[in-house]
Amino acid sequence: STSARYVDSVINTGSLLVNGQFVRADDYLQNDINVRYDLEPLKTRVIVGVENVFDEMPPWLEGNFSNGFDERSFHSRGRLYYSPLEVRF
Repeated sequence: STSARYVDSVINTGSLLVNGQFVRADDYLQNDINVRYDLEPLKTRVIVGVENVFDEMPPWLEGNFSNGFDERSFHSRGRLYYSPLEVRF
């Protein structure tokens, strides 16, 4: 499967004014993929996935955010690989 997460650009009203205007943060697009395979005779499911395939970093929001980005809207960890294994008993 594949999924995408899009966050539109925002105006950071908590920032200092630059040329009389608040700072605007760029939009953000994160793409995720995963593949799942069920091994029915073994009652096992294997999943391999990647979050943030293209390693997109969130837009910088100076001013009112302690780490430079809005952690309620964005992840700062970059690309993440995962591979859970599920076994039913």
